[in-house]
Amino acid sequence: MNVHDRFKDFGKQHCWQYEVRLQNLAEDLEEANLTEEAASQLRTSDFDFAYVDKSDKEQCQEIKHFIQRHEWLGKLPNRPTERFTARHRASQTLSGVVVMATPNAFLQGHPNNTLTQATRRLAGSVIETSERSQSTENMLKILG
Repeated sequence: MNVHDRFKDFGKQHCWQYEVRLQNLAEDLEEANLTEEAASQLRTSDFDFAYVDKSDKEQCQEIKHFIQRHEWLGKLPNRPTERFTARHRASQTLSGVVVMATPNAFLQGHPNNTLTQATRRLAGSVIETSERSQSTENMLKILG
């Protein structure tokens, strides 16, 4: 769905990302074989974090579908360079992704306009399984 079409009639008292969470919660919990109470107790140690090489087409497709389902824009950056995943250890359910990409435009004034000195574009999404979810914060801590 076009982003403009998605938001033009959205009139709820909460943000769109929270609406996505509400729409996906029951199915996400079922897929991970978790109750809401169990999900609210999850910690970083309950997940396996991994780098995904671009040659792993199956996991890259899984990441793409995950972003389309959970990320508010529902799309990936156009030039991804690195992909990272978080999987619930007990069920191996994909629970979070971070996709890094080269920027669409280089910052003006940077010496040599090099990639190493330009900010990279970042797209990511995590399944928010509880009101007090720490998943976004935990993913950012792990990635440094």
